[in-house]
Amino acid sequence: MRIIIVIFSLIATTGLATTYARSDTRSWDQVTADFIAHPGHFAIDGERDGRRLKELDLKRAVAFLIPFLAKTQPDGLRVKAIGALGWSSFHEAIPALSAIALDVADKEAIRAQALNPGLRYMKHPEALKTATALIADASPSIRSGALWVLSGHGTDEAVDLLAARLRANDKPLLDKLMCALYFSKHPRAGKLVFTSVDFSTIPREERYLHAYALTLDGYPVPGAQQNMLIIAQQPGQPLSSYYALRYFRAFPCEDVVPALVACIEAKKSVNILYETVTEFIASPKISDESKAKLSAFIASGKVKKPEPPIFD
Repeated sequence: MRIIIVIFSLIATTGLATTYARSDTRSWDQVTADFIAHPGHFAIDGERDGRRLKELDLKRAVAFLIPFLAKTQPDGLRVKAIGALGWSSFHEAIPALSAIALDVADKEAIRAQALNPGLRYMKHPEALKTATALIADASPSIRSGALWVLSGHGTDEAVDLLAARLRANDKPLLDKLMCALYFSKHPRAGKLVFTSVDFSTIPREERYLHAYALTLDGYPVPGAQQNMLIIAQQPGQPLSSYYALRYFRAFPCEDVVPALVACIEAKKSVNILYETVTEFIASPKISDESKAKLSAFIASGKVKKPEPPIFD
């Protein structure tokens, strides 16, 4: 169950929800009736309706959805409208969504939703301006919404603001800030995490170690090897240790082999580490004895080459 929840969270967080959406053939009247009849509890509840309305008629969709952002509307419809406009990147809604996010008199939960997903996928200077104004807000939920807007923007300016929050030691959002840099897809993401976070002070809890290892695996920095070895050597093989071991595909070394072997032996089969194993086998830095043991894992099928992705 925990794995299912994690996968769903990742889908929602990374904007992959539409990948799994079934074909939508509803008419305009059907969509608008559904939208009004079923107020949302979460912004994702409006994703499908917004996408379909945009397909049918962009201008008409904007005229229908934006009025539901008003404070006079029920909270469920406001949240659903934010999701409908945000997930499908209706740029026409940026002024209204920004106004909600910046309105200290509005409900904090709705302000946070107006940032994420409201402004998160807009990739627009005005969305960045709003997030910049709120990234140091007193409320963790508002800062959290703002950091995901910056992550989605992904520019030098945006990622520098994320790194500044790391250097400011924003403890309540430490893991989210590291993940936001990873999902920004900025080439300096790994370096910014490595230089902005004091690894010795990171709580030895999975959510923090996972965020650190994920980012350094995605954007490897040579200087992080000792930190990543510590994560790789954790007992029980939490997900963070997989990312830490995968990081070492770029830096094969004999010291990592015991943790790599232990992780593989503890599982029925492994594919996430296939590239790491093959790089270790090919490296002159790895002993013949270790290479033989790793080669045996591939020969036996315990370490398998990953299947091609089912979606782009």
